[in-house]
Amino acid sequence: MNNKLLLYGLPVLVLLVIFYPLFQANFAYLDDFHQLWYNEKGATWNIWLIHGRFIGGLFMEKVFTSINTIDAVRLTRIISVLGWVVAICIYVKVAMQWARFNLIDNRLVLISAVYLACNLTVAIANGWGGTCFEIFFTVIAGLLSGHILYAQLKKHNKIQAVPIPMQLLVLVLGLISLFTYQMGIGFFLIPFFLHFTSKKYEKPDRFLITGVIAFFVIIAVYYGSFKLLLNILGEGESDRVHLHIDILGKLSFFFGVPTAQAFSFNFLFNLHSIISQAFYIVAIAVWVIYTFATQRNKPVANKIIYLAVVFILQMLIYIPVLVIAENFSSYRTMLPLNMAVALMLLNMIFEWIKAPSWKDRFAVAAMLIFVGVGFYNFRFNFFKPILEEYQLVRANVEKQYSPGINKVYFLRPPENFYEDKFHVHYYRDEFGVPLTHKDWVPVPFVKQVIYEKTRDKEIAKKVEVVMFDYAEAEAFNKQVALKEEHTMAVDVPALFNNK
Repeated sequence: MNNKLLLYGLPVLVLLVIFYPLFQANFAYLDDFHQLWYNEKGATWNIWLIHGRFIGGLFMEKVFTSINTIDAVRLTRIISVLGWVVAICIYVKVAMQWARFNLIDNRLVLISAVYLACNLTVAIANGWGGTCFEIFFTVIAGLLSGHILYAQLKKHNKIQAVPIPMQLLVLVLGLISLFTYQMGIGFFLIPFFLHFTSKKYEKPDRFLITGVIAFFVIIAVYYGSFKLLLNILGEGESDRVHLHIDILGKLSFFFGVPTAQAFSFNFLFNLHSIISQAFYIVAIAVWVIYTFATQRNKPVANKIIYLAVVFILQMLIYIPVLVIAENFSSYRTMLPLNMAVALMLLNMIFEWIKAPSWKDRFAVAAMLIFVGVGFYNFRFNFFKPILEEYQLVRANVEKQYSPGINKVYFLRPPENFYEDKFHVHYYRDEFGVPLTHKDWVPVPFVKQVIYEKTRDKEIAKKVEVVMFDYAEAEAFNKQVALKEEHTMAVDVPALFNNK
């Protein structure tokens, strides 16, 4: 497993195999339609600005003002996949240094890189390319920021001895990560998290404390810069990113779904599944039992402190979500926490397995499971149903539309619609949710398709799209039965039932 070609090549190959269809598929997803329809310069940039993603907004504006068709959104997905190729290569380089620092087992370099390629966050970033293609960039910046600081501390032993240019580089990379997509800064803490977990049951040392302080300094500089930028531009921050200090409420939130997702490896967490609910509980229980069962000469108090600090560090890794008003544990924000917990649990397993041959067997088995689950998550939980719905709805709009139509009645499918049709469970707005279920999709979707058919955006702008929720199906049918002139109806559930 020390072969560099294998270390770099296998995870990249896995990534390309899983996401190969994105190089050819023609579709868009959720917010992509809004970004594409309102793609005039400056039309949507402030949406990203008021959410604290100044750099991410620049990326979005640059891309979407350069394209005009749904098919062209494929470019963003290609950028995302290729960006993750770069991110994986950088991660492997960094992880090899972590192994040399004895933070992780050597085998974990390859295993964790494969896990990264198959991760649910990466599936969302690539599949939802139009609006999430920048995630690879924030991950690279956050990872390098923390790793450079940790490596410099290993070299110089204290922050005062780290050269100022290197300190500034750490700060700049951290700010780039935060201004691109805040979740990426969680990667900053992973080497310090591994540093603490590798020193079994010892108190936090100077390295860890320095890393945490630097982490908060970067966040403080970011927040001050964000508020200053909003003030200069005369904008107010989004309600979704207001600071919200509710310790008990946030603890309850964190130990609910985010912790469950983090301790479930790459298995899609299902709130309605007993197996899914039990898996993460068993994983946490095994980890806790292992902590108390090993190194029995260590005081119990030290082990309790160790467990508490580990959970505190996990919360800090996830802090971009924990400090804001919105409690939304989307998979696109989970990657740093998922990686930290996966590395910790896999390290535990390698410590438990004594024979090198069995460690190798476990490594192969783990990678095969990650690849199988990652392939299934993307191809069947995300890609297949969305592509089929997009093709059906688009074909129906194109078939019905004719010059003179100025109103479209649109019946949206229910949230759980894919469960019956594809046996896919839905999760938030990321997996298993019908493309046209969300109320912000049908209007730009229909208008964009009409625009692409007529090649006249002014005609498409004049078309009124009247949406009906699935619960309003009766009202929709009554409206359609009136057979008004210059109207057409799109019944998404019926399209599937009648195909």
